[in-house]
Amino acid sequence: MKDKKYFDEKFAFYKNLQFYTITIACLSNLMYLSSDFDIYGGFSKSILMCRIIPIIVLPLYVCLFQFSNTEARFKQLLSFFMFHLQHITTIISCYFLGQTNHVCEGNMVFMIVIFILGICSTIKSAIISMCVFWGCFLASSIFIQYEELSVVITNMLPVAVGTMIVLFPLNKTYKKQYEYRNQINFLAYHDWLTRLYSRNALQLFCYENTTVLTRQNVSIAILDIDNFKKINDKKGHTYGDKCLELLADIIRSCLTKNDFAMRWGGEEFVLVISSNRDAFKVAENIREQIQLQTVFTISIGLTPYTGKELEKDVMKADEALYYAKRHGKNKTIEYEKISSR
Repeated sequence: MKDKKYFDEKFAFYKNLQFYTITIACLSNLMYLSSDFDIYGGFSKSILMCRIIPIIVLPLYVCLFQFSNTEARFKQLLSFFMFHLQHITTIISCYFLGQTNHVCEGNMVFMIVIFILGICSTIKSAIISMCVFWGCFLASSIFIQYEELSVVITNMLPVAVGTMIVLFPLNKTYKKQYEYRNQINFLAYHDWLTRLYSRNALQLFCYENTTVLTRQNVSIAILDIDNFKKINDKKGHTYGDKCLELLADIIRSCLTKNDFAMRWGGEEFVLVISSNRDAFKVAENIREQIQLQTVFTISIGLTPYTGKELEKDVMKADEALYYAKRHGKNKTIEYEKISSR
């Protein structure tokens, strides 16, 4: 997937399924040692080495997969590597054993593992892995005399095709669920009209050590459209909604990724302006852009964030806003300048 966020979330969702599948697959080599002994009549160093290699590599896989900070794509690639390592060592084991009457059953299990990895990753990865699997198996027939190879292929091929076909609706279902979750998460904390944060988003910003508000010296601004009731009364609520959308677009264009804005309610908006910017200049820029690009004006109240309770600081900014409203509108007023009067 080109969407990294989608892939990372899918990997996190299926992480344990993928990890335990690969781990159990590798550890299953211990059980094969018993059947190897019966078939071969003992143990050879070559067979033991083939069976033990995936188990020896397994601790490294566990450390990199479970305890490292490497990206999800690397961990996914690591799982496919472990799968193919076990498949290749199993093929070599068959060469030394000389008997291949259980090859079909063993390869069925391998295809189930590919199927699980395909659920956990992408269709593309699963198809590539299946092609590599079949390539290795068919190539091995050059030096291994498989018993009734045509019958083995006839039994395996429908399973391979079926598993790939089933992966398509499964991946499509997960993608739909992913899109629905994103929509729900967005609507939970965003205003549906302006696409800015809604007042519900306060819980994301007010708790300690969670967001931008934990940084010192940020500023709080609250702005309000002047005479908005008259705009609604004269031109209708549809036109009023368009004014709100236009205002939100201008706000977005004037803020950086370190700032954020939320619709406080009605025609009121709250801005949090990062400490590395001159908050008054940012607020004035928004006000001037509104005046230049729209038929309405706005008033703005501004105050520093104390780092304690956001709503109390919003109320201070609100006092500055209404001071601006009472003294001509279409201006930015700082709370500190009126609180001492």
